[in-house]
Amino acid sequence: RFVVLWKLSSGINAEYGGADQEPIVTDCVHHAAYAGKSIGRFKICPLESLTEISRSDIMSFYSSNFRPSRMVLVGVGVDHGDLVKFGAKYFPSDLSTGSGQDEPATVYTGGQCYRHDDTPPPMIGPQELPTLTHVSIGFESSSHQAEEYVKFCVLNTLMGGGGSFSAGGPGKGMYTRLYLQVLNRYHWVYSALALNHPYQETGLFTINASSHPNHGWDLVQVLIRQFKEMGGGINHAELERAKTQLKSTLLMNLEYRTIILEDIGRSSSQRFFQRSRF
Repeated sequence: RFVVLWKLSSGINAEYGGADQEPIVTDCVHHAAYAGKSIGRFKICPLESLTEISRSDIMSFYSSNFRPSRMVLVGVGVDHGDLVKFGAKYFPSDLSTGSGQDEPATVYTGGQCYRHDDTPPPMIGPQELPTLTHVSIGFESSSHQAEEYVKFCVLNTLMGGGGSFSAGGPGKGMYTRLYLQVLNRYHWVYSALALNHPYQETGLFTINASSHPNHGWDLVQVLIRQFKEMGGGINHAELERAKTQLKSTLLMNLEYRTIILEDIGRSSSQRFFQRSRF
C-alpha cells in the first residue's frame, strides 16, 4: 500500500505543481459543467485524500468496474482469429461478471468551479515559471455520434489557439481566431486554446486561457466576447480555411494506427465515422 500511495502521490504532485496546469483546469470545468456527477467527477485525486484509500477500496473498485460488459478489445492490422485467441489467453477467466454500478445518465447542468493555489511555480532551468491565473469557459456541444459533431470540429479548428511565447512571435502567422483576435492583440495573454470534448451522450466546448493574475477579470471578458462573436458572422475565407485544415488533420490521423485504434474503441458500440462521412 505504501508503494502504491507513494507513486500516486508523486503523480498527483506533478499534476498540481507541474508546469502544465491544463489537466487541472479541464478537471474543474467538467466538474462545473456536470455538477460533479458522472464525467464531472474529479479525475485528479486531492493529496489529502490519498491516506484514506485502502487496499480494499482499490480491490472493490476493480471488481465493480473491470467487467467484460465495460471493456473493449480492439485490434488494427491483426487477424480477427488471432485477436480472439490472445484475448482468451491473456484475459483472466475469472474476470468478474457482476452487475457493478451503472453510471447515471450524463446531464449538462452548468455551474462554477474555483480553485486557489498559492504554491510557487516550479523551476524550469535557471528561472521559475510565471505565476498565472487560468480560466476556462465552456458550454455544452454534442456527442461524438451526433450529426452536429463535425460542425463543432470545424468550429474548434476555426477558433484554434495556443501559446503566445514561440519563435517568430505570437502565432507565427497563424490565422485562427484566438491567435488573431486574442494572442496577437493582448500582450498579457499567456495562452488561449479552444477545445472540444465529445462523449457518448454529450459534449463540452471550452476556451482555456491564462494570464498574469492582474488581468484575470480582463481575460474573462475577452473569452466571453469570443463566445458571443461565434454567433455572429463567419466569413467565407476563414470557414473554408478551417474546413480544409480539419480535412488535412483527419487524413493525417488515418495514417496512425494508434489513433484509428482509439477511435474504433471509443465508438465500438456506436457508429464509427468513416473518412467519406466526414
